[in-house]
Formats: sequence, structure tokens, C-alpha cells
Amino acid sequence: MPFTIEKVPSAIHIVLMDSSGNDEDAELIIEIAGKYEGYVSIRQYDDIHDRYEVISLSPSMFKDLIKSINSPIGFHGLDWK
Repeated sequence: MPFTIEKVPSAIHIVLMDSSGNDEDAELIIEIAGKYEGYVSIRQYDDIHDRYEVISLSPSMFKDLIKSINSPIGFHGLDWK
């Protein structure tokens, strides 16, 4: 799957392009400056509603998401406070 990486002053944008043409491209936006530094947003255009669908994750949530990708099925660590 082809992708592009672009750096702007406040973020890094990674666009995953669907080479089949069946799905919309997905964009990962990593904030590198400002109030939301470290936050990661994932967005994909929704043709039906003519807008982007966006999920934003805190730095710790994104790290947990990456760790979870290769984890086995089941319940995993939870810090109780």
C-alpha cells in the first residue's frame, strides 16, 4: 500500500493510500508542536456525509494502541488508581 509522509510546522502527516480504489485514503496526523504536542489523530473522508471522520488519541493511548497490535486476544493490563 503506498503512503506519503509530509512535515508541516506543527505536525507530521502520513497518508495511507488505497491502491485498489475501493476505500478512502486514511491520514495519521502526529502533532509535534503546540498545545496538542504528542497527540495523534486518524482521519478518513466520509463521502456519504461529505466530511472527515476523526479519532484523536492522547500520546499514552496511541502508545497503548501500538503495543496492542501484536498482543494475543484477551484482557490486558489496566492501571487501577
